[in-house]
Amino acid sequence: MWGCSGLNDFTLGVSHKVLWDYGLVRAIDLAYRIGFKAFELLAEPRVIDPFSVNLNLIENLRLKFYDLGLRVSVHTAHWDVNLASLNPYVRRLSIQFAKATLLMAKLLNASVVVIHPGEASTYGMTRRQVERLTLQSLEEIVDYAMDIGTNIAIENMEFKSNKYTFCSPQDVNGLISSIESLSGARVGLALNIAHASTVMNPGEFIDELNVDISHIYVSDVIGDDLYLPIGDGMLDFEEIFRSLCTRNFEGLVIVDGYVPKKNYETALKGFKRLSEVFSNL
Repeated sequence: MWGCSGLNDFTLGVSHKVLWDYGLVRAIDLAYRIGFKAFELLAEPRVIDPFSVNLNLIENLRLKFYDLGLRVSVHTAHWDVNLASLNPYVRRLSIQFAKATLLMAKLLNASVVVIHPGEASTYGMTRRQVERLTLQSLEEIVDYAMDIGTNIAIENMEFKSNKYTFCSPQDVNGLISSIESLSGARVGLALNIAHASTVMNPGEFIDELNVDISHIYVSDVIGDDLYLPIGDGMLDFEEIFRSLCTRNFEGLVIVDGYVPKKNYETALKGFKRLSEVFSNL
């Protein structure tokens, strides 16, 4: 059985969402100064629009990440988009956003692109409709990713009543298995620990997965309050990462969440506390 030997087994990064109050370049510099080895870019038009990419900007970002020795991941836009929307125009736009992001990530030499699966867009949608539309959308996106040589990971979502989110291990196993069968591609899971906690104990969640975990998001939780700074909630991260040590995980561990006006403090706290967790494994 594969096991962990400590901090060096994990590449610790931070999402721009944590440092959202800073501009992108400033956020990258702060991440590097804190000691992170990876940075996740959010492909939201407010920061960077994958539909109108400035190639000079992308090349400058690529060089900056390279010079700083930072690995890169990209999260596709998820504000106002939905791969399972009943509105075909919203669904088509959501697919096009994802495909444009994949191309941008390719230019950045990103390790992986993370995508949210769909959810019910209106009352009256059935689980079967959500599953069918999500699978259709993701099949097109994954085919495009294969064509350009970009890796994809699908994120497990939080439980939302009547939204039929892909939130349980069974949901995730079934969706990724179906996509792989249709496309022939290898698709990973972006494990969001806070989202998993809305379904069951995260360690037990991990044990029930039969898909590859290729990316991890970490934030803390108290009850229904998700995305807290690491250590400010109730999750036992040593227990969770011991469960992850049973798997041959080689992806990025990304500090997630957002606390207004406490961006730097939240990122620094996440780095220090996860470094302590890893050193105790």
